[in-house]
Amino acid sequence: MKRLLLLCTLAVCIFSCNHETVNGNGNVVSESRNTGSFRGIKLMGGMNIDVKAGDKQSVEIKGEENILPYVETYIDDGNLVVKYKNNVNINTHEDLNVYITTASLEDVEILGSGDITGEGRFVNNDEMEIGVMGSGNIRLEVDAPKIKAKTTGSGSIYLSGNTKNISCNTMGSGNIDAGELKSENAKATTLGSGDIKVFASIKIDATINGSGNIRYSGGGSVSSVTHGSGSISAAD
Repeated sequence: MKRLLLLCTLAVCIFSCNHETVNGNGNVVSESRNTGSFRGIKLMGGMNIDVKAGDKQSVEIKGEENILPYVETYIDDGNLVVKYKNNVNINTHEDLNVYITTASLEDVEILGSGDITGEGRFVNNDEMEIGVMGSGNIRLEVDAPKIKAKTTGSGSIYLSGNTKNISCNTMGSGNIDAGELKSENAKATTLGSGDIKVFASIKIDATINGSGNIRYSGGGSVSSVTHGSGSISAAD
């Protein structure tokens, strides 16, 4: 037992020694980033993104002066990745915010904490995928023929706008609120305690595995399957 505790202590020490610690200096500045074109956003880390619908793409970061060099922004598979550098412990005294402008979005994803909040409506002529893995939150107004929304963990997604087909999946305690997203067909599946709200004018397929609830509106016909204590019912 003592040997195990010693090994654990050594492992923690090695981990800490290999990670640089940076404390914010309190001096807040803004910095523009030239990233190249992108079709989606992937946030990996505890910061907030405000994304605005506009014709010209741009990326601006606002935060403490000595923290900004440790914020990475680069393109990976067509997506703008925003994250802190690896092997660095960041301690901020002021919020770090990223301001993005783009006309359309195909993929929006959060891995970990942090929020992505949209301003204006994002139009896409193809499928749009929106996902949270962790505790982050996404709030967007969208217009696309097909939308897939998925949460894994405690994070939530809030959607409004228009679509023909929406697919919502929750795994964990996170929620998807697409009650203000006007769709023709909606498929909602919850695994765990997360709740889903959808609007569909033609058809709603609802499946519950656990204690989560599904609420629907729009007047579409409802097909439901329930395994667990959760309920499927019309929204108030």
